Amino acid sequence: MTNNQVEAYNLLIGTKILKKNQIKDPIIIGDSTIIIAAMEAGKELKNAALNKIRQRILDNKKNMEKVVFKHVLRTQNKEADSLANKAMDRRAGMVKEGTVPKGTTTKRNNNRRNNNQRNNRPKEQQAEGTTGRMNNRRRNNNQKKEQ
Repeated sequence: MTNNQVEAYNLLIGTKILKKNQIKDPIIIGDSTIIIAAMEAGKELKNAALNKIRQRILDNKKNMEKVVFKHVLRTQNKEADSLANKAMDRRAGMVKEGTVPKGTTTKRNNNRRNNNQRNNRPKEQQAEGTTGRMNNRRRNNNQKKEQ
């Protein structure tokens, strides 16, 4: 699935929930320019798969009186974007709760990898990668021992 297809699919799931709960006038906020713009303008998209999802969204939207689509920048939508990505990964079977698939390069993964590499070094080298506070504490202890 492309990112746009994932965004459209998430919107489809959202409209299903709105329809099931009989919400008549939702405000739908999203960070996908293409998807939100297409829904606001009522235009078809070039991608056939996206148009199929778009049509299903429109079908769900029929029972609603007034739907407002609002675009926000991704930087203002980080938490929702992160939750949506985790949900889609879990749904696709890529991730079990609390794990990260091999080969995934995320900031969190890189930090884990760096910490593991740091912890597997000989003790003399480990102090280099620790926080400044730990270095200061070790330096102070070493100075006390020398006196």
